[in-house]
Amino acid sequence: MKRLYALLIVLLVFLATITTGYGQKTGKKYNDKVDTRIDNMKYWMKMAEKGLIPYSPKIPYPPAIYKGTRLKANGVKTTNSPDVPVTNLTNATESENSVFVDPTNTDLLLNSNNSTSWSGGSVGTLYGASYLLSNDGGLTWGGSVNGAGGANSGDPAAAIGLTGRQYIGFIDSNSGQSVAWSADNGNTWTSVVAGLQNGDLLDKNHMWIDNSPTSPYEGNIYSSWTDFGASGYPIEIVRSNDDGLSYSTPVGISSAINAGSHNQGVNIQTGPNGEVYVAWAVYDSWPSDETAIGFSKSTDGGTTYTTASRIISNLKGIRTSETSKNHRVNSFPVMATDISGGPNNGNIYIVWSNYGYPGTNTGTNISVYMIRSTNGGTSWSAPVRVNQGPNVDGKEAYFPWISCDPETGVLSVVFYDDRNVSSTQCEVFTSYSTDAGNTWTDFQVSDVSFTPAAIPGLAGGYMGDYLGITSRGGKVFPCWTDNRGGLYMTYVSPFELGLNAGFTASSTTSCTGSGITFTSTSTGPPTSWNWSFPGGTPSSYVGQYPPVVTYAAAGTYDVSLTVSDGVTTDTETKTGFITIKNLIADFTGSPTTVIIGNTVTFTDNSQCGATAWTWSFPGGTPSSFVGQTPPAITYSTLGTYDVSLTVTKPGFTDTKTRTGYITVSPPIFNMTNGTITTCSGDFYDSGGASGAYQNNENFTMTFYPSTPGAMIRFNFSSFATESGYDYLSIYDGTSTSATLIGTYNGSTGPGIVTANNASGALTFYFTSDGSVTPAGWEASISCYALTDPPVAAFTASDVTTAINSTVFFTDQSVNTPTSWLWSFSPNSVVYVGGTSATSQNPQVQFTAIGQYTVSLTATNVNGSDSEVKVDYIDVILFDYCIPTYSYGTGAGDYITLVQLGSINNATGASASPYYTYYSALSTDLNPGTEYTITLSPGTYGSGNNISVWIDFNQNGVFDAVEKLGNIDVPPTPSTGTITFTVPVDATNGTTRMRVREVWANSNFDPCLSYSYGETEDYNVNILGSDKTLNLTARLEGLYSGGGNMNEANDENGPHFGAGVADQIVVELHNGSNYNIIEYTIPAVNLSTSGTASVTLPQTYNGDYYITIRHRNSIETTTSSLVSFAGPVIDYAFDLPARVYGGNLLLMVDGEYVIYAGDVNQDGTVDTGDGTPIDNDQFNFVSGYVITDINGDGTVDTGDGTFVDNNQFGFVGSILP
Repeated sequence: MKRLYALLIVLLVFLATITTGYGQKTGKKYNDKVDTRIDNMKYWMKMAEKGLIPYSPKIPYPPAIYKGTRLKANGVKTTNSPDVPVTNLTNATESENSVFVDPTNTDLLLNSNNSTSWSGGSVGTLYGASYLLSNDGGLTWGGSVNGAGGANSGDPAAAIGLTGRQYIGFIDSNSGQSVAWSADNGNTWTSVVAGLQNGDLLDKNHMWIDNSPTSPYEGNIYSSWTDFGASGYPIEIVRSNDDGLSYSTPVGISSAINAGSHNQGVNIQTGPNGEVYVAWAVYDSWPSDETAIGFSKSTDGGTTYTTASRIISNLKGIRTSETSKNHRVNSFPVMATDISGGPNNGNIYIVWSNYGYPGTNTGTNISVYMIRSTNGGTSWSAPVRVNQGPNVDGKEAYFPWISCDPETGVLSVVFYDDRNVSSTQCEVFTSYSTDAGNTWTDFQVSDVSFTPAAIPGLAGGYMGDYLGITSRGGKVFPCWTDNRGGLYMTYVSPFELGLNAGFTASSTTSCTGSGITFTSTSTGPPTSWNWSFPGGTPSSYVGQYPPVVTYAAAGTYDVSLTVSDGVTTDTETKTGFITIKNLIADFTGSPTTVIIGNTVTFTDNSQCGATAWTWSFPGGTPSSFVGQTPPAITYSTLGTYDVSLTVTKPGFTDTKTRTGYITVSPPIFNMTNGTITTCSGDFYDSGGASGAYQNNENFTMTFYPSTPGAMIRFNFSSFATESGYDYLSIYDGTSTSATLIGTYNGSTGPGIVTANNASGALTFYFTSDGSVTPAGWEASISCYALTDPPVAAFTASDVTTAINSTVFFTDQSVNTPTSWLWSFSPNSVVYVGGTSATSQNPQVQFTAIGQYTVSLTATNVNGSDSEVKVDYIDVILFDYCIPTYSYGTGAGDYITLVQLGSINNATGASASPYYTYYSALSTDLNPGTEYTITLSPGTYGSGNNISVWIDFNQNGVFDAVEKLGNIDVPPTPSTGTITFTVPVDATNGTTRMRVREVWANSNFDPCLSYSYGETEDYNVNILGSDKTLNLTARLEGLYSGGGNMNEANDENGPHFGAGVADQIVVELHNGSNYNIIEYTIPAVNLSTSGTASVTLPQTYNGDYYITIRHRNSIETTTSSLVSFAGPVIDYAFDLPARVYGGNLLLMVDGEYVIYAGDVNQDGTVDTGDGTPIDNDQFNFVSGYVITDINGDGTVDTGDGTFVDNNQFGFVGSILP
């Protein structure tokens, strides 16, 4: 899939945004008034409001590719580690991660990320730096995506102290720096200001805690940032020595660097003796990549700092040169220190990404490099490459984060890497080192490969500015964001380093008598090795390197290896690992993916002395061959094809078939000057599938159909040129003199374009100016034969419309239909504008509310086709007025919180027209019931008036009597409330609620225009006047088995008719005093399957005990109070846990029933119940009487048996 670049920037506050450097490949032009060094969205929002920059779209990307959960690396004890999302929410995004493991409990993890709401296509509400916690080593997570300590502007840094106190640092809502702390495992958070902004924002922050048990400053918290309000954009730092309750005055530490432009991307670590180390990126010009790393340290707990110095220079970072991925990047340094007390105690390590080897900076390879100091930062080692993939041009590893295990001193680094995938994709890798970073072992930790893409609705190019990793006691927790499944989510993949038996074989399939070499891949490291080779010679071996093992007989054999480190052992047994054959067929082909019309070369790799070869190449030319070396095979038809080879020798034969081995792909055409004849392929701009086109292009290209009489067709799946500067024109014919179909630029592409001329050709003409080259386009090529029937398709101007409003339908059918037939179900429509059901593009008014299914049948001489869109049009009763504002939210006048029932919507400022209808958010309201709505305004200091209306009579107008009230609330996070009662005569069904903020006006209209403010609409559902109570219960006396009951009979048959077992009485009892009966429903039919349904007034909306009474059964009550808040209440008396006192009888078929036999209804089954049965039996009484317990219409010994059994068991009612 073609790499797509975000072109726009959005009005959001908390995520640091794109700079000019980021824009070099993403095709942005910025006004000279925009200071692109500033890296925060609050600034960029102001620029957008002034019209100096544009906004940002949703861009498609390919789905992730599942690679598996197995970890494959020496020294990794964990072999299977599925990626774990830190939430299961589908309505949130999570990016830019910080993660920290509790220093006293490696099962407890804290993650903070930049979180937002998510509509499925774009970001909505900004939450800020979140707080997610795991208590089981990262396997499951709790917490919240809401901001720690309240909404904030993100850029999280997480830490946990030795006392268990948790900290999250972030940019606060006032553009300063704050750190929130929690002393109750994240249940509550208190936010404390660490730094006030000084004329402009404090950004690109980091926070760290001193957890060294040997440090005199243990527990100190340090927070640092770039001050964009100060000259030179310096690095500033503060400290807290009272558990985060207060912070010192900021200290500037970077001025001696003399950065040509600015300092940015700070990172803090502390040493074993309380040393404080600070590193950051240096920019000596702008726009530019990172050119050096600055460094300063403190040895007095952060009171004073050394003069800053450049510890490494002549770097080439990646900030403006970028990667080939579709998101913004940087080379901010990340640091770790060794406080383990081990042989490398005190070491400092710094990692970053660089183009080529640092200092040389040549080529297009991006790798992660590490430098090390063993003397407190006085001197530094030469750079060591961390990622172990191919060190070749075009391969990229970036966004590293490093952790040094505080107990073992082992280093772990997480990063994005594309070694196994295309240049627009990546996977997540972790690399570890046990020798102070001299050598590294890396492996893939993510279960998927994915295609990075900017999060729609956030800053252009943003998908987070860093990853996270933490480790302790051999346990490692890499943490990252990817976009699998269309969701931007945070994942962790926990693993443990340690002893792990493993081995490989030089071949797992071999010939009889051939030798196989086995190699231990065990990690830990082990000190002893014990091998077992059943069926082989030798059959066992002790030592790391066994001799060559031979197998004399054909068959399948196990292999086993047990390793030990002197303390523990581990065994790896591979069942059926070795296959020994008398003859082995095998082959390879190159290439296995071939452009149509090209050839593949096949090579015989068979073993064991084959003497004859027979090849099969379905789909190829030739399609078969006899002999060891076939000719080159030509594939001329698109598709996927198998290849087979059968080999023989006297007495033996073997066949190897590779299914779907050869893929024949369509041709690829890049924009240039020339003529092409084809009916298949992909058409790109001159940059091809993964690059952008160039400046100053002027190309003309004509495509003819390769099928005689056909029309060539292009389907553009993506399109991005510089808006207003770079144009693609398409002509219906063989040259630019033909009829112009259209000229396209920006993000609005041609869609599907089909030739309609005698030649069947299309001509493309493209020009670009001298700057800015976005991603270009991608289109698939096909041909339409004049004998093809149409393919019907259509769209509508509005899928939600008011009754009697006009909807415009547009035919998008292909293959040149000549007639159209439209239909609507229901058929409550009127055609207007001179159109009819047979018009190509009809105009329709819907005369009744409801959902409409729309069908279009398109026809030509070759046939017809229909498209049906079920419930496509939703016709509502009214179009509510949409209020406007002159200036809207620009000065901080907007709505930040609306809470009512199930509506809990935290939002930021909206763009013009400053109105949002949250149609997916709704809550139920009961007539006659009191409710409270909680509201919070924006950031303006005064005059924040918010009023609320509900259209109770559903007439499409917010009448004066429907105003719930007005409040004047101080700026967010302050809240206010309005309490109201739903009118008892409110119209049932869904209606509209309007929440409106208007500055300095407490009596404003719901529809008129004002200067400053914002409006939000929601749905509310006015419930009906009655509630429904659905019950399930079965009676012992009538029970017939299988969950069913008999009907209670009289002399003539079922007393209450077929399907009704008997009648019960349902009572609602007071929750505080069971003796108070709040409501009684008599004579309720109980079906033979044990179900009953009753209605009761809406006013009963509290919590009640439900009691069932039956004429000759024990009174039975719910085990606890049941909430009647909703419109429908379901309760089953089917298990002891659901009945007070567990007072149910277990039948032989496993069902539970209500005890029978309480004839006199005194709450106990005893002789007082048996006597009336005996009397009626003696007198041959029949009919529907209370002594007929089994309901057969006759009083006899069968009824007395129930009483005898339950009397013996001392059965009685058990009540609250």
